[in-house]
Amino acid sequence: MATIQTPSTSKVLFFGTLGVYSYAVLSNLLKRGVRIASVIIPGAEPYQMPDTVTNIPIIKQPAFTTIETLAIENHIPLHYVLDIADNQLLDALKEYQADFILLACFPYKVPEKIRLLPKKECVNIHPSLLPAYRGPHPIFWQLKAGEKRMGVSLHRATDELDAGDIILQAEVQITAGMRGRAIEAKLGEYGAIVFTEVLRLYQVNNITLKAQNNSLASYMSVPKHQDFTLSPQWTARQAFSFIRGTDEWGRSYHIEIGGSTVMIKTAMAYSPSASLTKSYELKDNYITVQFSPGLITAYIDSITPKTETK
Repeated sequence: MATIQTPSTSKVLFFGTLGVYSYAVLSNLLKRGVRIASVIIPGAEPYQMPDTVTNIPIIKQPAFTTIETLAIENHIPLHYVLDIADNQLLDALKEYQADFILLACFPYKVPEKIRLLPKKECVNIHPSLLPAYRGPHPIFWQLKAGEKRMGVSLHRATDELDAGDIILQAEVQITAGMRGRAIEAKLGEYGAIVFTEVLRLYQVNNITLKAQNNSLASYMSVPKHQDFTLSPQWTARQAFSFIRGTDEWGRSYHIEIGGSTVMIKTAMAYSPSASLTKSYELKDNYITVQFSPGLITAYIDSITPKTETK
């Protein structure tokens, strides 16, 4: 998909979180000259510490770059949201007379009275090829399913989560073993490209909406402890990519193999076709596990051999 050279004059209200995906979308929109009228963030306004000299409150800056710091650096007004239905927020957003609202990983269901504010559309940029993988953590579930092909979908925001008509999609290839943050950053970059293209399409009145096929839809909820279980029937590529892409969650990965229960912390390497003569091999704090096909080498938390029956 080509990068748009001439930025739209449309005013955009950007709703996101302090995570990597929202940051990647917003930062790439700013690089492309998209006019962001305001940034809306869930949660309370950051702690303010009075300046002992001037008595002017000083906002404590986060330790890493987020959409909050992007907004401050680019002199974009910020709004912090505890109650998305608050009429004070509604009144404040009306003042911008925005053309679009763009949601990027925003965790609250946006009520209709806010969705109707923009002159053109309230849209969501979702990190999957809808209607597959609706829900709050689509990257996790795509990695667990062994998807090599991910993508982003720009769709109308509606009362039903991630179910609105699709305006534009883009496929994104993910390499084996990409870290979760790198995947979020890549998908966020493509999300910005897709939205910028949609701004151009609105300018030339060339928008086509496509209803989602609900028979193909899947909705995935927040991952639970058991969702970090590995299967020796997976390919080594799938296991390696799942572990590397989700190990920032800080969970251990459980696998039953060769009569033992193994808890894996993270994966170090994989071979798509190599094999062992047994289910696994141990060396110091590392384990090499046989998958179907291929091997992964991983750092282990613990291993519990099967108890012999007397």
